[in-house]
Amino acid sequence: MVETRSHQYGGTDAQEASRPKSPPSKKATDKRESEMPQKRSLPDAGAREDGKVNTDEKGVHRNGGGEVVLANRVLDKYGDKPLEDLVDEGWPEGKMVMAHILNAMLSSARISHDIARSSLKALLDAGYEDLETLHKSTWEERTEVLTKGATRDLAAELKEIKGLGPLGVDICMGSMQGYFPEVAPFLDQRSLETARKVGLGDDVEAMFEALGSDAQAMARLEVGLTTANRWMATADGNR
Repeated sequence: MVETRSHQYGGTDAQEASRPKSPPSKKATDKRESEMPQKRSLPDAGAREDGKVNTDEKGVHRNGGGEVVLANRVLDKYGDKPLEDLVDEGWPEGKMVMAHILNAMLSSARISHDIARSSLKALLDAGYEDLETLHKSTWEERTEVLTKGATRDLAAELKEIKGLGPLGVDICMGSMQGYFPEVAPFLDQRSLETARKVGLGDDVEAMFEALGSDAQAMARLEVGLTTANRWMATADGNR
C-alpha cells in the first residue's frame, strides 16, 4: 500500500491550519504600543494593593467612582489648605479676606512662586492684612463689601481693586471658597486645564459633588491642581 505524502509526514491541511502561529516580534509590539495615545497620570498616592484608597485625617470623602479617586489622589499628594502655614484660622473675616487678596496680587505678578510666597509672609508678618495698617479708608471699604459674604458680584467687586487683574481675581476666588462656601465651587482656567490633563474633566459641579459638596475640599483641590500643574511643567522640562 502506497501512503500519500501527507500521511508519510503525518500532516494534513487541517493540521496545518490548526498549528499555532508565531507570536508577533517584540519590535512590532513595541511599535504598535508607541503609536497608541498615552494618557498622563499622577503619581499613585495612597493606593493600596486591594485597589482601595486609604483614608486620612483630613476628612476627605472617599466614596464614589473614578472621579472621586482621582480628586482624592490630588488632595492626598498636593492638597494643602490655602495659606494654611501663613494665616491664623482665628482671624476675623476682614483680615482673612485681605490676606487672600494680597496673595492673589502677588501670585498673579510676574515673579516666581517662591518669591510671591516669601513676600506674602513678609507682608503678613508686618501686619498688612489689617486694613488700618495698610490703608484706612479705601481698603476698608473694599473689605466691607467682601466680608458680607460671597455675592453674585464678588468677582466684579474684586476687579475694582487696583493691582488685582483677572488672574488675581481667579486666584482670590479659588482660595477664598474654603472660608466662604458661597463662592464654591470655583476653579480657575489653568486649574481646569490641569484637571482635564489628569482625567478629572472640566465639569466643576461634578468635581464638587464628588468631594461631597465640601467647599474646603474644593479650595484644597484648587491648590492641588495648581501644584500638580507646576509638577507636570517641571517633569516636561526635564525630558
